[in-house]
Amino acid sequence: MPDSWVNRGLVATLLSCRRKRPFADVPNRSNRARAGYAVSLIEHGGESDMVHHWSRDAWASVRANEPVTVAVYLAHGFELLALSSALDVFRLANKAAAREAFRWRTVSHWGEAVRASCGIVVAADADLAQERRYLQQLERPALALVCGDEPDEGRETKVLSAWLRECRQRRIAIGGFGSGVAALAKAGMLNDRKCAIHWEELPAFKERFMRVEAAATVYEVDNDIWTCAGGTAAFDMLVELVKLNCGEPVAVNVGELAVAGRVRTGDERQRLPLLRQHGRINPTVVKLIELMQRNLATPLTMADLAA
Repeated sequence: MPDSWVNRGLVATLLSCRRKRPFADVPNRSNRARAGYAVSLIEHGGESDMVHHWSRDAWASVRANEPVTVAVYLAHGFELLALSSALDVFRLANKAAAREAFRWRTVSHWGEAVRASCGIVVAADADLAQERRYLQQLERPALALVCGDEPDEGRETKVLSAWLRECRQRRIAIGGFGSGVAALAKAGMLNDRKCAIHWEELPAFKERFMRVEAAATVYEVDNDIWTCAGGTAAFDMLVELVKLNCGEPVAVNVGELAVAGRVRTGDERQRLPLLRQHGRINPTVVKLIELMQRNLATPLTMADLAA
């Protein structure tokens, strides 16, 4: 794509933004912060990976919605990286939007503090019984997320599953990070739906939950059910949520504030390509290895690989 074409398009976008004044209610400093990213692109003659990821008008007016309330359930042994990636997206979205676009609370089974897999203890704001009462009140969440998974036969799993099912009955979006996706599957929320699973857990997950369309993608969104592979994939997924609820300018600004080089799309691969991991490899060998990796649950025969 010629640099001149990119520059002309960005200049036109900026001029359109000034005419529409979509951020008239935001202080000038915030306006400059949002416009500065596109201006820097013109100065450097480049195109941001984040802007390229979103094809819609990057300067459409931000909807002045009420704050989106998010309830995040924490299971013992949850992944702290996924939780911090998610909550910081909400925090940065509020900063970028210059308003309370998101509010959140952490939930555990008994309301107790929960220890992450790395040993850090995180306090909970509410217990699950209280959170279920919120479903009938103004404090009800718009989104319920699960971080981590509870033991299969424990009381925690039964109560968690009941909460997730009630959320769906009340048209509340749900989601899971990493092993939290298994909690959604055990509640029957993922039957005949797509979900993203960490590549290491994918074969076992497919064998256990045969009705679920699981894939080793970064994240999936299917009928208001948000799932991701965990880790930094939670950041990518929730930036998409910010874009849907606050508009693209805020989402782009979140990526800039987080110093994210790029935001991945949901259907991207989780792992580095083999060529980047090991240097030069025969392309045919690379294709065969990737084919075998995609079929670990049902290994291919030599005849299949040779076909």
